[in-house]
Parts: sequence; C-alpha cells; structure tokens
Amino acid sequence: MRVPIRKAAITAFALLGTAVIQSYAGHYANNFDTDPSADLVLRGNAKWRPTGGQGEDPSVSGYISITDALNGQSGKIVFDDFDSGQVVAGFKFDIDLRVGGGTSSPADGYSINFARLGDGSLDNEGNPDGNDWASSPTGEGNLPEEGVKNGISVCIDEWFSGGADVIGITVRVDNDIIFNKSYPTLNGNVDDRSSLQTGPASRPVIPDGGDGIPGNVNDHGWAHLSIGVDPDGTVDVSYKGEKILDNFQTPYGPSPGRIVFAGRTGGANSNHHADNLDITTVPSATAVVGGAKGTACEFSVQVSDSGASVLDPTSATFKLDGVAIVPKATTKVDTTTTFEFDAPAPLPSGSSHTVDVAAKDTSNNDVAGQRKLQTPTYALAPAGLVSGLDNSIERGWKAKTHWLQNSRYPTDDVNKTTAAERQIAEGFLDADGNPLANIQDSSAVVDGRTSLDHDNVYNVDGVVNMDQAAGGNGNFQGGDYKEIIFPGIPSGDKNNIAIEFSAYVELPAGCYTFGVNSDDGFKFSMGRGLSDVFGTTLGEFDGGRGASDSTFNILVTAGGLYPIRVLWWEGGGGANLEIFSVDKNGKKHLLNDDADPDSIRVYRGGVAKSYVASVMPVHRQYGGQQPESPVIVKVVDGSSPVGAITLTIDGVTQAASVSKDGNTTTLRVDYPNGQVPGQHVASVAFDGLNFGWEFNISRLQKSAGNNNFVIEAEHYDSFGDAPAEVNAMPLDGTLMAGLDAALHKDYYDEDNGDSLGHRGMKRVNMDKRMGNGVNGLMNNENRGSYDLNNNYKIGWIGAGEYFQYKRTVPAGDYLVVASLSFDNQDDHNTRGRLSVGDGQANPTMLGSFDGIGTHGWGVNNLLTLRDGAGEVGVYTSDGTEKNFRFNADQGDYDYFAFVPTTDASLGPVVRAAGGATARGAWTADVANRVGKVVVGSIKVKIDGASVAASAAASAGGASVSYTPAADYGAVGSSHTYEVAYSDNNGASYAKSGNFTVVGNSFYIEAEDFNYGAGKNLAVASHMPYYGGAYAGLNAIEGIDIDNHDDDSSNVYRIGEENIDGTHANVNITGQGDLGRDGWTMTQNFRSGWTGGEWGNFTRNIPAGNYEVWEALSFDGHDPHQLHASLGLVTSDPSQPNQTVQHLGTFDAPGSGGWGNNNYVQLTDDADGLPAVVTIGAGPTTLRSYNDSGDFDWIKLVPTTRARLQKVVDLGAGTITLSWNNGDVLMQSDAIDGVFTKVVPQSNGSATVPIASVGNKFYKLVHQ
Repeated sequence: MRVPIRKAAITAFALLGTAVIQSYAGHYANNFDTDPSADLVLRGNAKWRPTGGQGEDPSVSGYISITDALNGQSGKIVFDDFDSGQVVAGFKFDIDLRVGGGTSSPADGYSINFARLGDGSLDNEGNPDGNDWASSPTGEGNLPEEGVKNGISVCIDEWFSGGADVIGITVRVDNDIIFNKSYPTLNGNVDDRSSLQTGPASRPVIPDGGDGIPGNVNDHGWAHLSIGVDPDGTVDVSYKGEKILDNFQTPYGPSPGRIVFAGRTGGANSNHHADNLDITTVPSATAVVGGAKGTACEFSVQVSDSGASVLDPTSATFKLDGVAIVPKATTKVDTTTTFEFDAPAPLPSGSSHTVDVAAKDTSNNDVAGQRKLQTPTYALAPAGLVSGLDNSIERGWKAKTHWLQNSRYPTDDVNKTTAAERQIAEGFLDADGNPLANIQDSSAVVDGRTSLDHDNVYNVDGVVNMDQAAGGNGNFQGGDYKEIIFPGIPSGDKNNIAIEFSAYVELPAGCYTFGVNSDDGFKFSMGRGLSDVFGTTLGEFDGGRGASDSTFNILVTAGGLYPIRVLWWEGGGGANLEIFSVDKNGKKHLLNDDADPDSIRVYRGGVAKSYVASVMPVHRQYGGQQPESPVIVKVVDGSSPVGAITLTIDGVTQAASVSKDGNTTTLRVDYPNGQVPGQHVASVAFDGLNFGWEFNISRLQKSAGNNNFVIEAEHYDSFGDAPAEVNAMPLDGTLMAGLDAALHKDYYDEDNGDSLGHRGMKRVNMDKRMGNGVNGLMNNENRGSYDLNNNYKIGWIGAGEYFQYKRTVPAGDYLVVASLSFDNQDDHNTRGRLSVGDGQANPTMLGSFDGIGTHGWGVNNLLTLRDGAGEVGVYTSDGTEKNFRFNADQGDYDYFAFVPTTDASLGPVVRAAGGATARGAWTADVANRVGKVVVGSIKVKIDGASVAASAAASAGGASVSYTPAADYGAVGSSHTYEVAYSDNNGASYAKSGNFTVVGNSFYIEAEDFNYGAGKNLAVASHMPYYGGAYAGLNAIEGIDIDNHDDDSSNVYRIGEENIDGTHANVNITGQGDLGRDGWTMTQNFRSGWTGGEWGNFTRNIPAGNYEVWEALSFDGHDPHQLHASLGLVTSDPSQPNQTVQHLGTFDAPGSGGWGNNNYVQLTDDADGLPAVVTIGAGPTTLRSYNDSGDFDWIKLVPTTRARLQKVVDLGAGTITLSWNNGDVLMQSDAIDGVFTKVVPQSNGSATVPIASVGNKFYKLVHQ
C-alpha cells in the first residue's frame, strides 16, 4: 500500500538532529503492494511488480525493479515536490534493497541523490531524457551508479572502474568524492557486511514467472539502507544494520532540486530491487542559495524562494573567492532568481572557487550561503593556429572516406581510434605490403548536401547529421533535421568505415562546449590544418557504442578561424554522427546550421600552417608493424611551401626518399632486410616544429632466417630437461606436447585449468594460437622466415609465475625480445623478466620487458629486453648450455627470441645509476661481446666531459665507476654518460645514455624479505633499486619470516615453508606505490593480511644515523589502523630463535584505502618523538613487525639530528649518557638557565654525577 504524502508541523527534526524554524515536514512512504503509478513515474527499465516483494507473503507483496540481472539496463525515479514549493533543506531516505543474482562480478549499482535544479539527471531543454550523470574516477562518463554532478549522492557501486574507484559505498558532493568504503566480498549473503549484495550470483533470469522474481533470487534477502542529510551538511548512512557514517560533515548546502533514485547494468549485471520506501524531508523556512555553475568565462548563481520567504534581489551582494563581484544580469523565472557574472579573467581548467551570497528576503530575514564553483576541465585553443576570415571562403566541410571490404585486423573487434587512424592513412596492407582496397562509392551522394571533390574527398554543405540508413538516431531527428547517408557509403548496413571530417570553425574569443553523438567512435582535434594528425585532441570516444553523446570544453583567447578534424569510424551494426555545440542553458546546436541563429559556422578553407597529414605506422598501432613494411610520412604545405623535413627513428636521422604531389611531400623509408623487432620512437621535424610517435615491430625479421633463436612459452622444461631438438631452428612446435613438468622446479603457475592445450597440465592455462586471424594477415605463428607448425600462448599470467628453459644458444651477440599481449593499451600492461644461470637455483637477472597493452589477447607486440636503467641490453652467448628463467608478470605470453645483432651502438651492456647520493659513484658493467674487453681501453665521459673513471676486470667483462668531486646536481636531475672501449679482436664499441641522480634515502621493499635462511641479494642494497630481484625465492618460516597466510594471494615470493618443511605463505598483492626518490619502480608489491607478522631484511646500508618511515595502508580512518614496529636482529639471521633489539614504533590512523599509502615515521616508545636509528658498517638485518595495515616499503633517511640513545646507571651516584652524533652535551641547573659544556665528554658519551637535591638539565647542541 501507499502512505499518502502528509505534512506535520515540527519545531525540530529529531531524526536528523537539527533544529529549524517551525515549518512542515514532507513525507512519502510506499510498500509497493499496489501499483504506484499514480504518484511515481518509473523511467527507463524501472518497473513495478505486484509479487515477490519483502512482505510476509511474497505472493501479494510488490516491489520496484530499477534493473533486473540483464545487461544494458537503466532505471530511474525522480520524486515530485511534496513540500508545497518549499526548498528541501534536509531529508531522510529509508529503503530495503535486494542486490545480486547476476554475473559473478556484479554490475553496476544504484545511487540515491538530491540533484540541484539544472543537474543533468533532471529533464531540461538540452537534455530531455535527464541522462547526464557523474563519471568514474578514471573518466568513464554518464554512470548513474556514480551519482549526480550537482548535489549530493550516496552511491552503491558494484563495479571497479580502476584508479581510485571502489566496489562499495561512495558519498559525492557537487561531483567531488568525499568518502569511500569498500566492500571486498562479491555475492555475499544479506548478513555479510563485507558485501554489497544480498545473495549469490548466477540466478537464471525468469521474466515475471514463477514467484515473480526475475533472476530467481528467492534465496536473496533484503538489506535496509538508511540515509540522512541534515541542513548543516552532515550525513548519516547505515547499510545492513551497520552504521557507516554518523554526523559526517560534508560541504553540501541546500538548494532547489529533486530526490532521484537511479541505477543501471552494463556488460555485467545485477538485480537492483527496492521495497518499503520511506522519505521524510525538512523544508527550508527561508529562501535558499542554490548552486553556482558556469564555465571559465562566466557563471551564475541562483536563489530560490521557499514558501512565504521571497528574495529581495536588490539586497544581494556577492564575492568570488573573497573579492566583491557585481552581476551583469538578474532574471527571475517563477520562484528562482538567477544572477549572472563574467569571470574577471578566465578561470583555470578544473579549478575550484567559492561564491558568497548575502541577501535579505522581503520579511528582512537573512538569506546567505557559500557555494562551490567548479570550473569544467577544458582545453586551450592554441592561439597560434588562428587565421582570419576571408568572405570568399566556402561554407561547409571536407570529408575523406575510406571503406574496407573486410574487418580491420589484427582482431575482429578493432573498433578504436588507432585502427581508424590506420585506416584513414591507408595503413592496412595486404600480404605483399600494398594498401587494402578502398571500396568507397563516389555515387553515394545526396543532392544539395554532398558532392565529390576528388578521389575519396567530398564537399559537405550544411550540417553533419548523418546515418548509414538515413534513419532516426541521435539528438537531431525528423522535421527540420533530416539525416542523410555518409558521403561515399551507400545506404544500408555497411561496416568498417572511417571518415575524416574537417573544416575551419569560426570562434570569437570565449568558452565553448562541443559535442559529438556517434555510433561508433570519434576523435575531435584542433590542429595546424584540415587533416593534422598531430592536432590537440579536444574530445574522443575510443571504442564502439550505439548513438551516444560525448561533450568537451575549450577556451578561445584569440578569435578567428581554427582548423578542426573529426575522425569518425564504424565497426559493425548501426552508424551515425552529429557534430554540435552546447549553449549555457544546455541546448544543442548543430554546427553550420543556417536555420539556427546560434549555430557556429564552419568553412572549407582558411590560412593553414604546414602540418602532418599522415604517418604509417600510426602511433601505437595495434598488432604492430611487419619488419619489412615501410615508414611513410606525409607533410602538407601551409600558406607557403614547407621547408626541409627531417625524419628520425630511435634518434637516428633517416635517409628517406622524398617526393611531392601538389602541396603534399611524402617521405618513405624502406627496409628490405627488416627493421629491428621491438618498440621504436620516431619523429618528424620541419619549420621549427617536431612531432613524435611510437610503434612496434611485432615480428622477427625474415632476413635473419634460422639465426633467430626462438623459445616458445609452452616449451618449458620437463623435470629439469628438454629434448635436444628445441635447440634446432626452424623450431618444431610439437616437440613437448603432453610432457609433464615439476611445479616449483620447471615452472610456477596456479591457474584454474580451463585451457589445457599442448602440455595438458591443469595449473597452466594455454590457448592455441594457430590460424592467420582476420583477412589472413595476423599470422600469430610467424617466426620471421618460417611459420610455426603448432603454437600456444600461456594466459592468466600473474606476478610470481615463472617458466624454466634449458637451452644452448649459439655463440654470438643477441638482442632479446619477448612476445606478449594484453587487452588494453595502458602503460606497463605487458611485462616480464629474464634471468640465466648454470643451474635452476638463483639465476642472474638479465633484464626486464615492459610495454603497453596491445588491445587484444594474442595481438602480440615484441618487447626488447632492457636493464635496470632502461637501456637496451645485448646478450652475449658463449655457446654453452644455460638455464633461462622467464618470469611472466603481466600479459599473455607467447615466446621469446634471441635476435642476432652486429650493431655496435647497442653495446657495451651498461648499468648506470646516480649512486646513493648526489655525489655517489656512477657505475657501469661493460660486458664482453664476441671479444673480451680490454680494460685499459675504457674511456668515460660524464655530461660530455672526460673523467678519470676507474675500471677493473670482472667475470663477464669489466666494472667501471666514477665518483665526482662535486655533486652531479639536484635529486632527479638527468645527466649523460658515454663509454667507449675496444676488445681483444680490435673491434671498437661505444655506448651513450642517461642516468638520474637519486636521493640519499635507502629503500627496503616489503616483498624482498630474506630467503633460504638469512640469504639476501646485493642488488637490493644498491640505489636505485627497481624491484623484482627476489621473485620466486623461497623464505623459511621462523628464520626469514613469520607469516601464516593462506594462498589467496600467493604471488612473487613462492615456496615459503616452515622449518619443518610444511607450507607457509606471505600474502602479497600487486603494483602499488611506484615512486621513489628520483626513480620509478618497475616491479612493486605490498604485503597484506598483516597481523602480528614479521619479516627480516638484510641489507648493506651505508653507516650513519637515519630517521625511518614505513609506507602503510588500511581501508579505514580509525586510530592505530596503521601499526608496526622495527627491530634490529642482533644474532645470526640464518638461525632460528633470533635476538632482536627494539628500535621504535610506527603508529597512525588508517589511510582510507588498501594501497593508498600513508608514510608513517618511526617513533621512540619512551617519548613519542621521531626515532633515530644508528646503522653500523657491514650487513644489517632489520625486522619489521606488522600488526595492522598493508606494508609496502621502509625508507631510511640520513639525519644529523641528535637523539639521546642510552642512559646507564653506573651506581655510586653517576650515570652515563650516550648520543648518536658529534654534537656537544650541555648542562644547566634550570631549564631556562645558562647551559655550559659537560667536561669531560668524547665520542658521543659522558659520565655525570647525580645530585642529591635539585635538578639537572641536559641538551645537545650542534657545533
């Protein structure tokens, strides 16, 4: 049943705990046992069901479904005003929720909101569907579960969107997240307070059948959610009987608006059901200051009358950031008065400001408030691109059309910006290296609107409002907005299209919002000319979608014509495009619409600057480039011919062939023997400009033939051995089919066994990678000069997994590359490490592989092995059998290969660093190549100047070091080195590179505790240390660690064991805080599930005095949630029952999130002051006891601060005082008296008498 809206006179709203002037509370309650349509409008997929609710008898108990457990649903309720026109100052919202029953990873969630008038969740002129919501922390837009942009939201978010997002409950105020609480358990029951859901996943959808519960969630309970927002901005939230927030202060202030309840599902789903709703509101007795909103150029603030309280607009005064400001216009519509202002100067992009309002109502009551003004993020239109308007220039657009017969490779679903750029540049090639045919149809034009100019370039008159079937999609349909077909594309379901629309847009100085409604994606940029591929991106949707909006903002400081380029593409299914602007009232206007006086005009011509029209391969091209394919760059003249053009690749100027056709200059570099595999950086320079991009050569060179030595991922050892045939090229892919292997010896992998190809082992996930892929052009099995006859990749890769390979690589010098893939293009998403040894135990690290994702599992890039300083390494094989270990850290793993090289510029192999301090030693390890290093021939330059470096022979070549007389420079400063030498065969080598000065802090990584009973690795004592050295090394319980975690996060450190041989484990989780003093970690983990656990860390720390910090995190803010202590092991760290000297305690409140590190300083237990730890010469073993909070690292910072370390009572009326540096001990009879030096004293120690009466005061003075 429904409880009707009712009013009750109140003098205090006890539920919210806030006193108010006498007013009337609004109230609405409904148990949904009867149809609520008389007073509720259910939007989208929201619906009422008469059965299946929370009542005692579900057969007669109704409920509301915001969404069911189906993909792609959204629902919303906007509650009408039930306060008789008064503004809501506070409210209480109670409801029962049933959540879950969908996919194993539920999605997406609900939000309960008070949306200020004008917010995009409410209907308005420019947004008739009220479907404009806040974004996730990573920028994924228009998500109802993220709440409203203007107002207050309590969000129940079931999906992790990356970055600072949480699965849990979030509070957002005016688009700022101010509180997060994570709920880590998925699909828990109704009593599980660590889970948002109220029952299990995977309940089959039964549409309105059986018990009337879609999703068959009759085994789900109902959880009560209670939200209170007080007029003073404090918030209460309870869920599942747990008080989450209690009088939590927020910056929210009341304003006119509406309560909105909304939710959605996406590509995953969950039921979002609601029952027993109860809302109570507290109306305001006086007029209310609403929110401030605007752009960088202008803004407005509204004041709304509330009941009998009517604003006197002449009394209003205003301040922006504390400075008085006068409105340029004042208008009143109904009960709302709007004050409009020009910003004194453009407000910075994304900046926050305060607007203060002070006024009276007509009864002389005060009306006042401070509101936040959030400037939208915007791009600045480069003033150097502007050109003047020539009345002879034609109005309209240029459109260059490209249509492929088949899907874009390397995958069927390359529906992304990079693929469209490649297509429009004619970069999709056939097996012979020629561009695939453009099948666009020049007869597909619309009279009066589109016409062929030349080749595949069209003139478009009027607006861009197009649909592949001239159908009705987007914002502008029917009537005066008839959609037309795309130029060059006949009507119908045509796929694999890319069109570049370009024009000069007329923009007076000011702020603008542009928008694109597209199916599928687009990129909107502003550049130097009509087709500038290096223009500034203003807006983009990098993917596939149905007809949907994306909007973005720009600031124009110099009015005139600006070249814009809108690259649009379609993959499959529907296709449409609209290009428009949005005015300050939210109304949309198509560009170049003669029938709309507010439309922005565009032109087909203007005064261009020289620009780059295309590059091939394109930036970060999916699937990479074949080694034998050319590099092609096209540069277009500006108003005058372009000057000299220089093309460089990897810093080397290329001898490109140059041709010119009309105003376009083409540079081309051919590679008949193939480019070197791996990542490359290119740049093109002309007219004082330089533009750069990067691309990957993703196959091995054909010209190397069988000299490419390939090791397939799936061919890891079988019980420490491998058939001799694995050393013969071309490789037989079937060699190790069905062979078993020993866990923790030949490999470590703990996958779920859902892909058991080739080896048939349940722990290792393998997918077959045969077949040529789309259009026959992917060819995953190609290994340069031959195709593998059987090929698999290893998936479900995670840190700590490794594979052993016993191989004999022929003698010679090699680059090493690894073939990896990942289904996005984020940095560092394809990673691995390679080490080598004569046996399987404790191999020597050769380097690491680190690259971007490849936008597809099995869409391989080749990554080059690099050392800790990021330099390309050369592996010199002596031709004997070795054991290689590949640590698979991230990305599906296909193979690695040794590629022969004679490039002297790649050697010697150098490890360079700035040393532990700015004046520390720069070091280089110079490796033997085919010949041996002649130590006396080594010459070194630092920052271009020759230096007297020391050099000594080493097992693999020579070790070089140089310590400067003065500091290199500030921490973080970059410097150059050059190393030149000759070998005993008379060959000369040279290598140059960069190194960065690191701080003098010493870091100990939590995951790099001792192994094998007190053992440690020297590399972890050398700063900068980049991580990863201890991967796979076992630790001994009771000697190296004390930890009893389960195997739920058994990564990186594998094989921990108790002294008695039984299993132990340290819970380690993935990448976190990567920044250190002057360098960035390439591998980083943190230790979790702490609770009375400890680990030993033996290091060679430079002798001296240190202050100490630990990086800790906890998902809360309570006292002592970050808690640990530090000890010094004073006995043999290789033996049990060690003795430990306590050094101090780390103690702080929680950090608000796992992995959200706070840096907690070690304090002395005696006085709570920062502790000073003295480190002596030689190895030191520190022990970290971690009681609460995930543990990431220890940082030791040298200090000269004195600390009294020890007081010893010698008896007979004397004590000895000891301190930790060369300061002087002073004494006085009064704390404010005259202090004199204690005599005698030496080496930080003094013996002094104890007076029988009175006091004696001591202090340390630095002299």
